[in-house]
Amino acid sequence: MSLGPTRKCRNPVPFGDRANGRVRLKWKPPSENSIDFKLELRFPPSAGDPDQPDLFAKPEFLLHTWLGGQAYEFFDEMDVSDEEWEKSVPQHHQGVVADGRYCSIKDSGEQLDDRIVEVSWDEERGWRMLRIRDDKPNANHKSIMEKIMISIEDGVDIEAVRRLCQAVSA
Repeated sequence: MSLGPTRKCRNPVPFGDRANGRVRLKWKPPSENSIDFKLELRFPPSAGDPDQPDLFAKPEFLLHTWLGGQAYEFFDEMDVSDEEWEKSVPQHHQGVVADGRYCSIKDSGEQLDDRIVEVSWDEERGWRMLRIRDDKPNANHKSIMEKIMISIEDGVDIEAVRRLCQAVSA
């Protein structure tokens, strides 16, 4: 049995013509499901002027889902470690390259507030930024986000897929 192209789906879905012994399975690991959110950075107040944000301090990274039109709704907070915020770390999700080297989120000079970002769920670390989505005017709609969340929550690991493949081919 061969696995077909990877597509997002809640559970592995067999399809095809069983009479001819051909069954294809669409599957994607839960860790590869991603959601596009609008990112809001909320900086703490400046020590010198509490009415102004401290743009050098690490902000809160708030994820918002699109409700349609201009409306957004808070969904969750994305954790960004102090190391990711402060230090030069060669991680692909930062996506900012200066002179061939990755730089920290803080030092990148990249405006992240009110941008669309693609994130994935990491069981140990929570939401992780994969990339900035300048090609999209809006985050995923709430209805789409909820469907992707079901895929993440009810994800099927590779061992379950292998067991299903053996059961189908038997």
